[in-house]
Amino acid sequence: VKDSEEKFKKIFRYIKNSNLKEEMTKSEMRTKIFEILKQISESKDHHGLLVVFSDLTGVLARGAHPLGKRCNDFKEFNNVGNINNENIEEIITLLKKIGADGAVLIDEEGRIYSPAVYLNVNIFSIDEQKIEPEFCARHIAALATSSTTEARVYALSEETGKVREFIKGEVKRKHPSGE
Repeated sequence: VKDSEEKFKKIFRYIKNSNLKEEMTKSEMRTKIFEILKQISESKDHHGLLVVFSDLTGVLARGAHPLGKRCNDFKEFNNVGNINNENIEEIITLLKKIGADGAVLIDEEGRIYSPAVYLNVNIFSIDEQKIEPEFCARHIAALATSSTTEARVYALSEETGKVREFIKGEVKRKHPSGE
């Protein structure tokens, strides 16, 4: 536990000492999130990841909540990191490597609202024909969340390394593409 606390403190200092670049539009932020996940997917030690961007009011209204006691370890990170931070790729990668489970929520301003959130989803809101054979719980959560909110949801598969962007209950973009 003490080792874990030290890792969190180190990352927190790293975030606080990072500089923001110039302002980004929502479109630029969406592209940045997708690009970060592509980079992570191409690393040999990628981890599965779920990122929810925008419409946090809608997402939180559907019962999203921090992952129990474990999320207390991450409370320092809430509203600190920013997608426009010069070191955002390293920040997200580090959070995942040290055990941040659940979804990373990023608000409309690009701030990491919370790095470890359980998404309470209604599986009946999903069109079963849109479920691809390799989808797991992470993808189902992404599909359901994007079906019932205005959020863009990004899933990085731990097994295949594929990145998908979900909008309004459909996969709109994926990497690698053409499959």
